[in-house]
Amino acid sequence: MGRVALVGCGCGTADLLTRKACALIRKADCILYDHLIDPYVLGFAQDRCHLVFVGKESGNHAFSQEQINAMLVELSEKYSLVVRLKGGDPYVFGRGSEEAKVLYEHGIGFEVVPGVSSCIAGLSYAGIPVTERETARGFRVYTAHSKDGKLPDLDFEELARTSDTVVFLMGRKNLPRIVEGYQKAKAPDLPIALVSNAARPEQASCIGKLSTILALAEKGNYPAPTLIVVGRTVEAAPVLNWYERLPLFDKKILYMHGSDRSDLLQPLSNLGATVDAPAAFEKIVYDIGKVDLLEYDWLVLTSPTAVDLFMEHMKKRHLDVRLLPRIAVVQEQSAKKLAAYGLFADLVGDRDAGRLVALLNEKIDLFSRVLIPHAAANVEAFKELKCPADIRILYEMKERKWAPAYEYYDAGLFTSARAARDALRHSVQARLAISIGPKTTAVLKKGKFKQIIEVSKPDLQEMIECLKGSINHV
Repeated sequence: MGRVALVGCGCGTADLLTRKACALIRKADCILYDHLIDPYVLGFAQDRCHLVFVGKESGNHAFSQEQINAMLVELSEKYSLVVRLKGGDPYVFGRGSEEAKVLYEHGIGFEVVPGVSSCIAGLSYAGIPVTERETARGFRVYTAHSKDGKLPDLDFEELARTSDTVVFLMGRKNLPRIVEGYQKAKAPDLPIALVSNAARPEQASCIGKLSTILALAEKGNYPAPTLIVVGRTVEAAPVLNWYERLPLFDKKILYMHGSDRSDLLQPLSNLGATVDAPAAFEKIVYDIGKVDLLEYDWLVLTSPTAVDLFMEHMKKRHLDVRLLPRIAVVQEQSAKKLAAYGLFADLVGDRDAGRLVALLNEKIDLFSRVLIPHAAANVEAFKELKCPADIRILYEMKERKWAPAYEYYDAGLFTSARAARDALRHSVQARLAISIGPKTTAVLKKGKFKQIIEVSKPDLQEMIECLKGSINHV
């Protein structure tokens, strides 16, 4: 019999996942996951991991709680490690204690991993301290959603007089009844906030008073899940709401990437963007066969992926790095990747493979011997090399099925001509397109983009800086 981990996934995006939660997700043989789990979290799971959606939305339950309990028991007999992945914290209105008791009754070993609850983290992302020395020395948390969907019985007479911050979870539909409860108890006109999708890129905050919040909420779009916060700490929000001031907050960004690399995803998310990041390409790796490094004068590596795969090849074939010839790389990103292995390029290009060939021709002659472990695409660039090249196909990127999440984007980041072509094939539209180089730009000019900006050097950080500086001026 296996064991079960009841794991709190935290509030909002994968950034708030604890290290222990992440480790268990990576080890899991089976994961039962809730509604509102960031899909990026599931990307940590092993390919062989069995994923089961058991989420519950208001009025739409994939499985009842009783069915979920039975599944945990059944699956623990089949798998060594079952992770029950829950939003927020398992024991904060998460039914985790019910699941744990069922496991105990059946003699199944379990552990509980706390998650960062929205009653604290969600407020922080909206700029609302849950406690503050001068205004609130304590806080209270209530569910605003009972089994029948109605507001539970609450002592509003007492809540109207407390100086504590009062947090209501799952209360969007019952906001009018919460306001009514306070007003009937003759509460002062307290500050109140409605925070929708807290700690997520689509977060929206509505700040008001008991007398104004209903009208303000009607004017905007504040869908569930929502937090309702009542108390004087709400007044700090205009100053402390750091999240909604991030440079890319509320911006929809398309970033297509390979299944093996998603370098820009985390930096974009850290800047507050809503990122549509489909794994549009899958890396297929090939065996380049036996290589006698002593036969070559130069080794050419044209991408960070090529660096990683060639180093893996050397390890697999027990090749000594001391036998390596001089090394040329296409640009700085590849040089940095090479340096991570303790190796340093003798020649670093400044743009693309064509430019690297021109630089390399200055250092070789007709009798030089050059090894190029390369991607299947763009081998034509090496026809201009002064000497014959031994080109070994190391990998290729094949298209995967995907679909745009939005009809229109604020911006798209395109790190290859291949990505640009695939975006055009899907009729992607965006106000701004950031291109990594001339070939990518040439493809993008055939698409539906209000403005195209090509970065001055083919560097991912340069693309981020260009996006930050341009997105509000298009």
